[in-house]
This record gives sequence, structure tokens and C-alpha cells, in this order.
Amino acid sequence: IVLEASGRLEALNIEEVFHQFHNFGQSELTDRHLRGTVYGQLAFVEASWSPQLQFLQKEFRMVSDLEIRDGALIAYAPVEALAGFIRVEELRNIKFSSLTNRIRIEDRTIHIPVMDVNSSAINLDLSGTHSFDNEVDYQVRVNMIDILQRKFSTRNKDKTFLEQSKEGGLNVYVSMIGSAAAP
Repeated sequence: IVLEASGRLEALNIEEVFHQFHNFGQSELTDRHLRGTVYGQLAFVEASWSPQLQFLQKEFRMVSDLEIRDGALIAYAPVEALAGFIRVEELRNIKFSSLTNRIRIEDRTIHIPVMDVNSSAINLDLSGTHSFDNEVDYQVRVNMIDILQRKFSTRNKDKTFLEQSKEGGLNVYVSMIGSAAAP
């Protein structure tokens, strides 16, 4: 059995989507970690089942333009690995107003092109892959000036001392490669 489809997503609760689809058969990024409303366009979806009606993960393919509005990422261990740069408390409940990207799934791997993540904890660029076996290969770019400014701002309530230069700043590149499974 092969299903080919396209469609539009309008105001789906991401937590409920993950719950209804049993967290897509994985236990690392689950409905407990996500909040927000999903909008988007499913440009292409192809799913297959065997004659015994077993879902064939390796055959699943999808291309979609997604936007998550008023979202949050809650207590997600791979993100907490950035604790060397940011206080862990800030990484336990990361809120963002909008996150947009074109996501592609094929060969049991989610492909995430570079996207800007502007959140309550940090602003960064993220790209990479996340396999159905919870193997990750994330590339993250963080502006060090942004981190230092944020730390300075929380310690010094009077922000009259801060000035961001137009020259840019120092970027830190972080790679997260390996198992996303909790130890």
C-alpha cells in the first residue's frame, strides 16, 4: 500500500500531533518537550505499508514548509548540552514566537536546512540531521557577543552601558554529533 499526498496544515497543536502519532515511534523528542501551533504546506508525502500492514519507515518521504508559532522546547537534553554557554535554567524552557523551515524526511532521517532560531534563551543558527534511530548531526552557530551581552544584562539592570558594534562579533560554532538518547 502506498499513500502519496500533499496538503496544508492550519493551526495544529504540535503537542497533540506528537501525542496522537505516538511520538512517531521514538522517545527522545516527545510531546512532553514541545508546545506551539503548526502551520505549513506539505509539498510531498509518500508513505508505504507492507502486505501485512506494517509501516515501512525506510520508504517514508516528506518535504514540507513548516512554521511553528508561539512555540517552546521544554527540557530537551541535546539543547541543554549548550549549558557551557548559557545558564541551564534558561535552556529548560526555550520560548520562541515563530520558527520557519523546509523540512525533508527520507531514508529514516530528518534533514534540517540552516534556520535562524530567535528564542528567550539564545539566538542561533541551526542545521543538521536527526535519524529515526536518534542519531544527530547538528551544526550550531552562536554569536558570542549576544551571549556576553545577555549575561551582562541579567547582572546589570541598567542597560545604558551596552552598545553593539556594527562590525559583527565573534561566532562560536558547536557540533553535536552522536546519540540523542538520554544516558
